[in-house]
Amino acid sequence: DSQLIPNTWVWEDMGNYYGSGACGLNINENLYKLYFKPNSVGKLATVLRTEPKIPEITFSNEMKTGSASSGDQGYIFGAPFTYNRTLRGSIPAGRTEFAIKGALPNPPLQCATWLKKALEKIGISSLNAEASFVKSTQKRTLIHTEKSKTLAEIVKRTNTKSINIYAEAMLKMIGVKQKEKGSSASGAEAVKEYWETKGIDANGFFMEDGSGLSRFNGITAKQCGEILRSISKEPFFAQFYQSLAVSGQSGTLRRMCRNSVATGKIHAKSGSMKRVRCYAGFVENQAGKKYTFAILINNYSGKYSSLTPTVEKLMEKMVRLEVGK
Repeated sequence: DSQLIPNTWVWEDMGNYYGSGACGLNINENLYKLYFKPNSVGKLATVLRTEPKIPEITFSNEMKTGSASSGDQGYIFGAPFTYNRTLRGSIPAGRTEFAIKGALPNPPLQCATWLKKALEKIGISSLNAEASFVKSTQKRTLIHTEKSKTLAEIVKRTNTKSINIYAEAMLKMIGVKQKEKGSSASGAEAVKEYWETKGIDANGFFMEDGSGLSRFNGITAKQCGEILRSISKEPFFAQFYQSLAVSGQSGTLRRMCRNSVATGKIHAKSGSMKRVRCYAGFVENQAGKKYTFAILINNYSGKYSSLTPTVEKLMEKMVRLEVGK
C-alpha cells in the first residue's frame, strides 16, 4: 500500500534507518548514510553529503558535536515522502568524518531515479523518473526477472541482524497472500488468525506492525513461549532455529554470555527500545533438551547496560535446568 509507516510509530523513529517503511519496491534496505564533519565539542557538526546522493533532500541542522567518547547520539527526523529533514542530537568529536543512517524519503522514486541515470549512461534516454502506488493499466513488456534470496535466507538475516524493514515487508506480503491487501493491518490480522488456529489464546495479543517498533504492540511472555513451542513442531523448525542469533557467537547475542555455560546454548531474537528489553527463543540445557523461553522487561530504571548481568545470570540458570525440575 502507499502507507510506508504504520500509524503508531513514534516521531523519534521516523527518518532514521531502523524506521524505514516498507512498500512495494524497496531498495538499498530503504536507507542512506549521512556524513558529518565533527567540530569542537558543543559546536554544530558540518553536514558533508549523503551516500547515495539524494539531490532533493535538505537538512535543518541542529546536530551538535559531542565528546570523543559520546558515540552516535544523532537522530534524523522526517516523514515519508517529505524531503526536508531535521537533524538533532550529537555525534562524537575526534573523527575526520562520521556517518549516521537515515530512511529514504521515497524508495520507489529513488529507484526510478537511479534507473533513469543508469539508462542514460548507456545511451538510453527516458522520461522523468516517477513512482506511483496506483496499479498501471498500460501494457508493459517484461525485460528481466531478478530472483531474491530464499525466504529462509531473508528470515535468517532479519532475525540475526534485527532488520526492521524486512519484517515489515514480510508482514505486508502476508497481507497480500492471505487478505489480498498489502497493508500492515491486513498482515497483522492474518497473523493473529493463524495463531488462533494453532490454539494460542490471543487475549492480550496486539500487533500493530511486523518489527515490534510500535509501542502499541502487546504480547505476554506465555503467548510468546507458546508460539515458539508451536513453531518447534513445524517442518520448517530447523531453518527457523538456525535463523536466530546465538549467545556469545552471532548476531545481536554475540556479546551475551561469553565464556560461560550459556555460550552457544541460547538461540533467540532480541528486541529493545527506550525502557524495553526483551529476549525470546530456545535454550538448550546441559542434558541437550530444548526449552522455549521469553524474557520481557518493561519500564526499567537505569542504563540499558545495567540489565545485562542479570539477564546473563538468568540465561545461565536456564541452561542448568534439569529435565523434570
